[in-house]
Amino acid sequence: MSTPTLAQVEAVLASNPFNGVIITRYMGAAAIACAVYDHFLLFGDETTVIWPKRFELTKMFYFVIRYGMEGAAIFLASVFSGGIRHDINSKRCGNFIMALWALNVLFSGTSHAYLIYHHYTLWDRRRGVLIAMIITLALTYTPAIYLGHEAALQYRENMLYSEAFHSCIIMKQPDAVKGMWGCMTAFDVLAAVIAILNSFDRPWRHPSDIINSLRKDGTLWSSAVFGIRLLNLVINLTATPATVFVFSANAWALISIILSRLIVHIESRLYTRKFQLKPSGVYVGGGSFELGPYNVSVCAEHK
Repeated sequence: MSTPTLAQVEAVLASNPFNGVIITRYMGAAAIACAVYDHFLLFGDETTVIWPKRFELTKMFYFVIRYGMEGAAIFLASVFSGGIRHDINSKRCGNFIMALWALNVLFSGTSHAYLIYHHYTLWDRRRGVLIAMIITLALTYTPAIYLGHEAALQYRENMLYSEAFHSCIIMKQPDAVKGMWGCMTAFDVLAAVIAILNSFDRPWRHPSDIINSLRKDGTLWSSAVFGIRLLNLVINLTATPATVFVFSANAWALISIILSRLIVHIESRLYTRKFQLKPSGVYVGGGSFELGPYNVSVCAEHK
């Protein structure tokens, strides 16, 4: 299938007042507003339970996921914003794509690495769980990085700047990007399987305890992240080139919100047990997460 010219694409987009460029532009603005508003709501708890901590993995994960992914969502939205940047041209559109690929690998990898760390510390630091998760990450991310790089190179060759819409426009959708999102989504599926198998490995009095354990282990949080990645995959499989990035900024923003709240929720529970009081701020979850034996022992050391 031949690649259409920029004039042809602009003509098709101009015939539809709710075209992909306009939708992507407003969806990006909504993503930024949502992320900033949630950050404002959670900022009080963040300064109470995250900032005072010494610099260690949890704090590093939080700042990368919260501030890094927010910044990436803003960066992505600015590329398709129209009118905000006046120095964009076709060459810079191509460079933006390469930068977005690198940011996607960084932040997707960081969010998945945190989920590994979360499950590892939650389940008594079981070495088998850690090894299984790391192998799963390697098996899914090795092809994802390769396919993502190939897709980025193809995007760079098929992305032009439109003076009519003041935005970067994708002329052709590479198939490799579908494989990249498929591999990243596969990690969430395999990680969920490992979580379920680990739950069956625990001693239970009643079968219903397994479901309760999965709920308390933060499965709802992980399922929400999986749902966002799955939706992003479906969009990439079905969308036209003009709408392929319609949900990307929202995906980054929502995953940042979910995982940031998960981290603050865990740290708030630790803080409460340590000082026997509730940290000021907003409600970040109620009873949907179990600290686990490892975290309980950490709290006991501070009593």
